[in-house]
Amino acid sequence: MTLCDGLDQEKLRQWAHELSQINPLNAFHEDGEYAFYRNIRDEPDFPFARILNALEPTLKKYFEIRNVEEELRLDDAFCIHYNTDQHDTTGKKHMDPSDITVNFCLERSADLVGSHVLFFGEKQLTGVKRNEDSADKSNQNGGCKQYLVAQEAGFATVHYGGHWHQTMELKHGRRTNVVLTYCFTDPSKSEASRTCYATKAT
Repeated sequence: MTLCDGLDQEKLRQWAHELSQINPLNAFHEDGEYAFYRNIRDEPDFPFARILNALEPTLKKYFEIRNVEEELRLDDAFCIHYNTDQHDTTGKKHMDPSDITVNFCLERSADLVGSHVLFFGEKQLTGVKRNEDSADKSNQNGGCKQYLVAQEAGFATVHYGGHWHQTMELKHGRRTNVVLTYCFTDPSKSEASRTCYATKAT
C-alpha cells in the first residue's frame, strides 16, 4: 500500500536523505546481514503517528483491528540502507518478533535491480479468499508458494511478523527502508513470543 498521500513529502525526502548517509549511528553490522542500520525508535520527529493513521484502513480491513491506537503498540523501529558498496545486501530467511510488521520504502534509486523481499507460504488475511487450487498444487509439488515483493518508494509492505521472509541480493542501485514492528496490546491476542529475529537455514 502507498503511504505518501497522508504524509509530508518534503519531510520524507529529508528523512530518506538523512537515514541513507553513513555515520557512526548507522555504520553497524547487524548479525552479518545489514551494513547500514539505525534504530529510530526514539526519534522525536519521525512521523510514527501519521504512518499509523495512514495504515489504519489496511489494518482494519485485513488484520481485524478496530482501533489502531488502542490495540497496537510500537515495539521497534529501525532503518536499513542498502547499496552496492556493501559486502552482503541480503537478509536471511527469518520471522520478526512482532504481530504486525510494516516495511516502508523511503527511497530507492531509479536504477535499482534486485533487493526484493521474498515471502514463503501464505498467512490468511481477513476478507481475502484463499486459493485452494493453488495451495493444493503447491502441496503436491512438495513445497510452499513464494511471493517476490518489489520495494517501491512511498509504498509499504504490511505483513504478519510470523510470516517467513528474506531480503534478496541487491544487484544495482540503492534503497532505504524503515521497518516498524507492532505488537498487540492485549497479551492474549499477541503471538509475538519471539524475543529476537528467528532465522532459518535455507
